[in-house]
Amino acid sequence: MRIVYVTTSLKSKDFDIFNSFWSTPLNTSNQTFNNKMIRCLALDQTNEIIVISLRPYTSACSLKKMPYSCASQGNITFHYLKVRKNKILRYFSFRSSAKKYIDEADLIISETINRSCIDLACHLKDVTGLPLVGILTDNPYNISFVNDSYSKKLVELGSKCDAFITLTDKLYELYCPLKDKPSFKLIGLSEDELEKVNGIPEHRKFFYFGGALLKRYGVYELIDAFKQISDQDVRLVISGHHPEKDLEKVVKSDKRIRYVKAIPNKYALNIEALSVANINPRPYQSDLDQYSIPSKIIEYIASGNLTISMKNNELHDLLKDDILWVEDSSASSLKNQMEAALKMTPAQKSKMTSKAKKKIKELTSLSNVSPRIQQFLLSLKK
Repeated sequence: MRIVYVTTSLKSKDFDIFNSFWSTPLNTSNQTFNNKMIRCLALDQTNEIIVISLRPYTSACSLKKMPYSCASQGNITFHYLKVRKNKILRYFSFRSSAKKYIDEADLIISETINRSCIDLACHLKDVTGLPLVGILTDNPYNISFVNDSYSKKLVELGSKCDAFITLTDKLYELYCPLKDKPSFKLIGLSEDELEKVNGIPEHRKFFYFGGALLKRYGVYELIDAFKQISDQDVRLVISGHHPEKDLEKVVKSDKRIRYVKAIPNKYALNIEALSVANINPRPYQSDLDQYSIPSKIIEYIASGNLTISMKNNELHDLLKDDILWVEDSSASSLKNQMEAALKMTPAQKSKMTSKAKKKIKELTSLSNVSPRIQQFLLSLKK
């Protein structure tokens, strides 16, 4: 099956280089999820994956053009379309450039959280008549730094898809209120194996958090909780994107805290595997909970290490006794679970983490998801 995949995602090594040219690190969650989805589809060797990559571009990026327009990885080919500075010229340039990659395709897949991607995918669907599958990972109205008109347009365009791959039932209902289109639900994706890298410190005990460094996602409560821990040998390592102005000042107030800014995902995965515990401090909100599953929780659990997390209903039902759940969004409750993690014996920790990892791998590993998603996509072929 020849699949055209429209996304902002790049080949992993290319993204790491590309991200280094931004004055403020990019949110890696979209890159990471779509890159894993592309590789998941490619595990079926009968597939050919043609990736049309619309890399992000603003004045914050000092890289004006990619050094090459094409990158191959097995049965995957990434095509990096030229990004024109003028928005109108960029719009028409994307359309004319993408047409040459659509020949003999069987279907189109597109992320729906980026307007350029879903707009281009809808155009390709209209000119070819091919089925379009939308990837639903988050509620557009929950995206940071965009207005409601942008979010509304994303839902309008995404609703034109013929089928959906969705993380939650509510997301599917948002884009398909009548529930009359095919859908495939998964709670996330995880790597089959950890790619070992050098340079990861193993001699210190530390907690780890990686993600959006915005106040509303709980990073300051995490720091407050950590400061209340009396053990002077433990560290807190924080990485991520969108740091607010006050963050570095707060981090410097405790010498045990290390802020390593944005790091490549393969390094993050190795850090997660070595920590005392990995932490998701994002406060529970019912609207967020219904429309998204924090990808970091899936990643943390798949690492085989201990996870401390605020509530998420779907994952709580699945992993009730296999995660250290935080009772509320307060720093004191978070501190209690961090202290509980420090007190656990290796045997206690192993029992909890092995059960959690087994459940998550069965549901999310690329090799386990690949045959199920392949069957779903084959049912959509015209």
